[in-house]
Amino acid sequence: MSVAVFEQMKQYVGFSEADAARLRVLRECVAPHLPRVVERFWSLVTSHEPTRAALAATELQAADLQATLLGWLQGLFSGTYDDQYCQRRAQIGRAHVRVGVPQHF
Repeated sequence: MSVAVFEQMKQYVGFSEADAARLRVLRECVAPHLPRVVERFWSLVTSHEPTRAALAATELQAADLQATLLGWLQGLFSGTYDDQYCQRRAQIGRAHVRVGVPQHF
């Protein structure tokens, strides 16, 4: 995804600098809870056979994937939504497609 498309998406949903600032403020509140969110999410996605099978077919380890998810959540509350943010998100999406994680999950 190009930066222009990412900017267009933010504009389409009305995501502003004020929204980014609000998420940055929330970071301190949510940060202590993110590891539990990751644990809960991981238990849910691994309870679905299609996703569990896709994950089992990769060489990636659960701990690495959980660390990536934690980083993804931390980035969500970073308040910085620039080209690097966009590229990291796109890279994760491509990895999901590559390993066969069903997109509707």
